[in-house]
Amino acid sequence: MLCKISHDVRKNTDRCGSNFQCLTDNNFVMCPIEKELVEGALVIKRMKWPFSCKYSLNLRDKFVCTCPTRYYLYTNHGL
Repeated sequence: MLCKISHDVRKNTDRCGSNFQCLTDNNFVMCPIEKELVEGALVIKRMKWPFSCKYSLNLRDKFVCTCPTRYYLYTNHGL
């Protein structure tokens, strides 16, 4: 994927457990997004790592992603 993000977005993603693999590893598979819930939060189609991601929230039958980097990639690059 090899995307670049702003310093502010990276700084706000201070709990990333994958060391920003979504930005540096072409083989890294991100959770697919169903839709934007509200600004800064995305509904995930299916959770890849439900218990290890510090930016995921379980809301009834849906998972929500609050990762600033993932949100940026989705809203600015359609990824």
